[in-house]
Amino acid sequence: MRERVIKFASILLIILWIYTGGSKLLDFPSFSHQVELQNFSPLLTDILKYAIPFIEVCTAVLLCIKITFRIGLVLSLITIGSFTVYTILVLAGFYPKTPCSCGGIIKELSWRNHLIFNLLVVVINITALSLTIIKERRLKNV
Repeated sequence: MRERVIKFASILLIILWIYTGGSKLLDFPSFSHQVELQNFSPLLTDILKYAIPFIEVCTAVLLCIKITFRIGLVLSLITIGSFTVYTILVLAGFYPKTPCSCGGIIKELSWRNHLIFNLLVVVINITALSLTIIKERRLKNV
């Protein structure tokens, strides 16, 4: 049962990261413009424009390879955790401008729905990571 949960969660995460990273790359001018509208320094903006889609696609690739699967889960959790913190800051009114640079249909969500979606992904990610760690420890002790 645990193996099925890990597999299902990993498939969902792979689809998410390929979809979001891919849609940003396919419509890079729009994504880039949305990032530029953020209230970040020009240097951070330039880094984020390229880093976000790269990290999303790399995360999906790491999740597809058995040896790097756990690293992929950790990177996935850090990435979705960062997006979740940003979403909370947007909802708290921390930023004067709040354009959404998400990819695909996810950008159509309200900020509240972004938070709910992100928290659901965090739970899925933590579940897969926890079960993977338990599985690895059991295999090590056998």
